[in-house]
Amino acid sequence: MTPCRLLWSGILMTLIVLVGCAKKVPVSPESGAAPAPAVTDTRPSDAELAARRQQEQASIQEKERRAAEESMRQRFEDQTRLTQEEFLNRDVHFAFDSYTLSHEAKAVLEQKANWLSERSGVAVQIEGHCDERGTTAYNLALGERRANSVKQYLATLGVQTARLSTISYGEELPADSGHNEEAWAKNRRAHFAILNQ
Repeated sequence: MTPCRLLWSGILMTLIVLVGCAKKVPVSPESGAAPAPAVTDTRPSDAELAARRQQEQASIQEKERRAAEESMRQRFEDQTRLTQEEFLNRDVHFAFDSYTLSHEAKAVLEQKANWLSERSGVAVQIEGHCDERGTTAYNLALGERRANSVKQYLATLGVQTARLSTISYGEELPADSGHNEEAWAKNRRAHFAILNQ
C-alpha cells in the first residue's frame, strides 16, 4: 500500500469510529444536559369544556332566578304598600243604598290596615259619603253606617278602634258634582283623613 492510500485509509477509519461513537453516546443526567421537555397538550378536553359550559349556564340561571324572585317580591311590596297620599286618596266605594263592603273595598282596606300598622301613632277619621239621591236625614244615616262598616272591618284586621273615629257628611261633600250614575258611583264612598301624625 502506498503511503497516500494508507493515510486515506486511516482517515476513513477514524471517521467511521467517530461517527459510530457519536450515535451511541448517551447523555446522562450527570453531564448537565437537560432532557428535552415533553410536549403536552394543554387544551381542555371536550368533556371539560362541556362541564365548564354547563357550570356557567347553571350560574347564569341561578342569577336570573334570584333576580326574578327579587323583582316579584318588590312588585308585591309595591302593590301592598301605600304612600300617605295613596292612603288618603284611595276611597272605599259602595253600591247604591248599601253599606256592605265589596271584595274590592276589602282589598283597599287591607292595604290601609297595613299602612296603619306601620304607623302606630296615626289616628284617622273615616268619613261616610252618599250620592245626592235620598233625603238629607237618610243620607246622613247611610253615611254613618258606611263609615262604621269600614271601622269594624279595620278592627277585624287588627287596627285599634281607639285610633279610628267616624263622621257622616251624607251628600254634602260630593267627590263629583255631576248628576249621573258615574258621578253618583264616585260619591258613594268612605274617605279617610289623618287626625295626627
